[in-house]
Formats: sequence, C-alpha cells, structure tokens
Amino acid sequence: SSARMVAAALLRLAAPERTAHVSFERHSDFSFPTGTGCGGELRFAWAPYVTNASAALVRMRATMGPPHVLLLGAGLWDVLWEAPDARTPQAYGAAVVRALREALSAASPGATVAWLDLPAMVRAKQLTREKRERLTDARVRALNAAAARAVRAEKALR
Repeated sequence: SSARMVAAALLRLAAPERTAHVSFERHSDFSFPTGTGCGGELRFAWAPYVTNASAALVRMRATMGPPHVLLLGAGLWDVLWEAPDARTPQAYGAAVVRALREALSAASPGATVAWLDLPAMVRAKQLTREKRERLTDARVRALNAAAARAVRAEKALR
C-alpha cells in the first residue's frame, strides 16, 4: 500500500542504521521507535478498507495515546472488492470525510492529519481480469477527485 511504503520510508529517514534490515510485510501492522530521543514511535496499522480506519485509530489510541501526526490511506480494497464505500465517487468522498473526522477526534489537539489519494499505478500483472476492470485509471481519478471535493466542502476539516 502507499501508506505502508510512506511509513517505511519515514522510518528509514528517522533511523536508517536501525531499519536497514527491517521487513515491512504486506497485510500486517508494525511499530518502531524512532530513536529521536523524544520517545517517539511510528506505528502503521493495516486497515485496507476506508471503514477499517476508525477501528485502527481506536486500537492505536488505546495502546499509545492520541497520535500527533496521522497519515491515512485506504480505499484500494474498497475498489478491488466492490465495497459500498467505493461504488460511486460520492460514496467514496463521504467515506473519506467520515474517516478524517474520526481521525481528528482520535488525534491530539493540533495534530497534523493527512489523507493519501488512491494510487494511480497498480501493477496490472498482479490483478485478475475482474480487478483490472474495477481498478481503471479513470475510476481512480474520479474517486480521488470526489474525495478532494468532499474534503474541501467539509468545513469541520478546514
């Protein structure tokens, strides 16, 4: 996932000597102390569907307190498996707004919260014919555009 790759890249920047041999396996959670001297920890929670993000946030907050930075990215599985949150661009935009609202309520006051767009490129060789039909560039662009419009229109997220 894009979010997993970004989290792994951030860890490698924060602690290159300690993360050189760390495996960031697909479909799994991971956490790693940043080693910055402030007791920071980068935690990745695998939540493939947009609606899974809220449960992951509740688990994180219960185990480590409210996060100061949240980078959210989900939705690819919604598209690949035809989940209700991605059947239409409007449904996807509404789901992203709900996830961001939940993220803001779970985060520390003044926290930075960001949403990653759906990836524009997925290796077609890895997808079945049915999934290739669902995950078209045009559909990904439409879903990302709908999410951006919904977030801009949501005053509570500004």
